[in-house]
Amino acid sequence: MKLHTLPCFDGFRCAASDCRDSCCVGWEIDVDADTLDLYRQVGGSFGARLEQSIVTEADGASHFRLTPEERCPFLNADNLCDIILRLGEGALCDICDQHPRFYNDYDNLQETGLGLCCEAAGRLLFTSDRPLTIRATETEEDAPDEASAETLPLLLHLREQLFGLLQDRSLPLQTRFADLLLYAQTAQEAWDTQELDALYDAELMAADLLPFGGLSLEDGAPSDLPAHLLQFFGTLESISGEWDALLRAALDCLALPDRPALEERFRTDMAGRGYEYEHLAFYFLYRYFLHAVDDGDFLSRVCLALLSVLAVGRLDFARWLQNGGRFTLEDRMYVLK
Repeated sequence: MKLHTLPCFDGFRCAASDCRDSCCVGWEIDVDADTLDLYRQVGGSFGARLEQSIVTEADGASHFRLTPEERCPFLNADNLCDIILRLGEGALCDICDQHPRFYNDYDNLQETGLGLCCEAAGRLLFTSDRPLTIRATETEEDAPDEASAETLPLLLHLREQLFGLLQDRSLPLQTRFADLLLYAQTAQEAWDTQELDALYDAELMAADLLPFGGLSLEDGAPSDLPAHLLQFFGTLESISGEWDALLRAALDCLALPDRPALEERFRTDMAGRGYEYEHLAFYFLYRYFLHAVDDGDFLSRVCLALLSVLAVGRLDFARWLQNGGRFTLEDRMYVLK
């Protein structure tokens, strides 16, 4: 089996007590069956504490009983895990051991990475301004599924073309994003009409982009898209009041009478940090594009990636205003999570 990872995450380590938004607070933490069996073998007072802190539902599913403050019962006053301190990291249940990792399986390929809900993971994504890369290795597990023998390699090829367009720093970022959409639209049309050979013809695909190579939007051009996007996010289930407040702030920014001048100042302040948005688009394409192996709809995944970056940009602007014209790496982590 082939394995893809992002080298930028190699240095990941849980921030533990230094984390400002612990994943051990506010979440119901499931306990998998194997770990439950392990806990039942722990004796003494700590074994009794484990037994008293776990709830098993009628369907057999088990989870930790949160405190009134919605903290894991084993998250101590120093924000450290008593299970690790007493039993070691090997005694963690699956969800605690694996968070914030994700695994995407595509028959003969597995792609892994870290979720940006975690500050420690998010910070690693922006440690360097160098273009992101994917590390490919081989394992001896599994064999390719013949059902994906044509589809998966083709999607991988298309994604590589998208990465190339995205990381062409000779062009403004906005132009690169426009080219991504145009390329994806052209490729989707060829895919839908089963003109699959055309998708491997780099010169043909590039020719379709030539008339649009310099495409850019006028500064200050009116668009309802940011408002619609932020309003849509407001219809989804909210994880916290902080998210609701930041969405409202971003929407309020769209109505500011001096918005064009403020946005120009924001762009000037962020001029050296355009790579952050490039990295984000790369991350979203890496994480979601190959899901099209199930339905053939990769254009929607490209739209998802770019709309996500657009939303982050609007939230960045709101955060910058809230801070009186400052936007630090810590603000980046706050917005992303």
